[in-house]
Amino acid sequence: MPNPPRGQLVVADPLVLFELDSVKILAAPEDGKTPDFANAQWGDTLPKLFQAKIIQSFKNAGYLQYVARPGDGLTADFTLRTEIRSFRITAGPDRQAAIEFTAKLSTLDGRILAAEVFHSNRPALILNATTATTALGEAFKDVITQLIVWTSSETGKAS
Repeated sequence: MPNPPRGQLVVADPLVLFELDSVKILAAPEDGKTPDFANAQWGDTLPKLFQAKIIQSFKNAGYLQYVARPGDGLTADFTLRTEIRSFRITAGPDRQAAIEFTAKLSTLDGRILAAEVFHSNRPALILNATTATTALGEAFKDVITQLIVWTSSETGKAS
């Protein structure tokens, strides 16, 4: 994208199912056994980390003028709302990190410009905390790249 769109973006608090509003790294049991990293934790709750990483990723990519949380005093041109549907390691012979979320981009007056579903699956061949977090990190990079490109394209159309 040669000319990143200009404007200010607020990234709203993500919506999540109750089970995802946690510090635990989620994994489906395999053959009735809980993975050995059942007590592994994120540094904060998943929604807070998710929001912080989205903001950081937009800033690092250099897209838009300003990106912030609600309440940071920013009068936004656009608001990005997300709903996390899945952020876990799936069990079975095809173990993988699975991330899925929806995103809605709206204007200052609340009009929705666009909505999209983002998802990524990355292999997690061994079920341990290191492999799980690495696979989830790779899947997250995939969806964040998709989100930044999509958001930038949609805000560019509206500018």
